[in-house]
Amino acid sequence: MDTIMWLLFKIDPVMQVLYIPCDWVLGWTERFGTIWSIVIVGTLTGVGVNLFQKFCSDQKLLGKCKSNMDQLKERMSAAKKAGDDEAAARFGRVCGRISGKYMLKSLLPALWTIPPVVLVVMWAASRLAFQPI
Repeated sequence: MDTIMWLLFKIDPVMQVLYIPCDWVLGWTERFGTIWSIVIVGTLTGVGVNLFQKFCSDQKLLGKCKSNMDQLKERMSAAKKAGDDEAAARFGRVCGRISGKYMLKSLLPALWTIPPVVLVVMWAASRLAFQPI
């Protein structure tokens, strides 16, 4: 517990500096009350993350991977119906490699959004939290 308190004590001045841009961008939401402010900040954060992932990922590559996986799955099911287990296994291995590449390329932009989202959540918790008297 002492380690957590020490970490929070050391990181608080850094976070106060990082909250300044959040105050500029999201400070206007404080006028709507606690619940609506959180709804607005959550909606803006969700839209921002989706737009970032859409425009910062290679959509052309992801589309090709998706279409290739669909074709391979069709060929794999046709090979299973024909009784060719070797071809079905081969198609499955290739589909697995393509799906791994698809997952990596689609998750990479998502990893870049984690620190800003954590910052916005911490800002919302410190600025928009309701604390009764």
